[in-house]
Amino acid sequence: MAVHNAYVYTGSVPTKNVTLSADADELEQARAYMRSQDRTLNDVFRELVTDLSSKYRVKAFHEFLDKTQGSIVSNGPYMRDEMNERR
Repeated sequence: MAVHNAYVYTGSVPTKNVTLSADADELEQARAYMRSQDRTLNDVFRELVTDLSSKYRVKAFHEFLDKTQGSIVSNGPYMRDEMNERR
């Protein structure tokens, strides 16, 4: 029987307050809509920031792969004993 353990980081994450500006009527309409969805504008903003941050990390990772492409050279294929050889 397989046993799986999941660990979740539950420490506090530092947050920052941000001041945004928007048209007053549009802001009230957006708040009303979010209330109908049982959510807040703050929830949506956090999701947006998380999504943008994730896209930035993916882009940075792809740029790293582009820069390092070909810099790792293998003279393989290797035999099993060669791959497990201790240096």
